[in-house]
Amino acid sequence: MHNPHAAGFLFGLHLLLVGYFVLGVDDVVLLGANFGGG
Repeated sequence: MHNPHAAGFLFGLHLLLVGYFVLGVDDVVLLGANFGGG
């Protein structure tokens, strides 16, 4: 079965991992804090 929600989640997770390696840990943490309402 194809679950679009699961696919979207995996896609977002993939982008997060790519961003993690490309931008570095600090930038990703700051970005996460901004989206987290911090």
